[in-house]
Amino acid sequence: MSFAAAFPAIDAALSLPAAMAGGLYPWAYCVLALTGIGAAAYVAVGPGRQCLAGYRARLARRRIGRALEPERRYRRLSDRLAVCDTIADRAALANACCDLELFEEARRHYQNILARPHGAQPMFMEGKARAEYGLGLDDQAAMTLDVLRARWPHHRSRDLRRLCAHSAKMGKSRPVGAPFPKRYFGEAS
Repeated sequence: MSFAAAFPAIDAALSLPAAMAGGLYPWAYCVLALTGIGAAAYVAVGPGRQCLAGYRARLARRRIGRALEPERRYRRLSDRLAVCDTIADRAALANACCDLELFEEARRHYQNILARPHGAQPMFMEGKARAEYGLGLDDQAAMTLDVLRARWPHHRSRDLRRLCAHSAKMGKSRPVGAPFPKRYFGEAS
């Protein structure tokens, strides 16, 4: 078979997967109309696009985006919080603040969450303690962790273990059974 006769066979072989993938409109016509060049373009772009749509490729793009523009998520979450102030939006913004080392703002967000009717959750107290450690308020962070352990003794998480280890290393943890200030239980002091 001559070289010129091989092109229609290659074009037909490549237009079939393009049609089966649902991309008949651009690719099948390009492959058939531009003999040789269309086939090369389909091989370069068609399956390559499918490889970039995988989970690991999306994860890599997300990591690159965070590295190039770390405050993008913070701005997006701030805008969303301005539209609708929910506990979930405020918690996501507080977490983004901790990632960007804006600990004072993160602490304010966590305090706001904990003051709400349904905001008293252990994960939010962990976040508040993390923000307090970031600010250098080790005593308050240790007190927050002690209140967390008193209210939810069976709560376990990786962040809680890390924060408690830091608290113990700093010598700030309270002895078991020591009284807590009333203001941490939502009562006026």
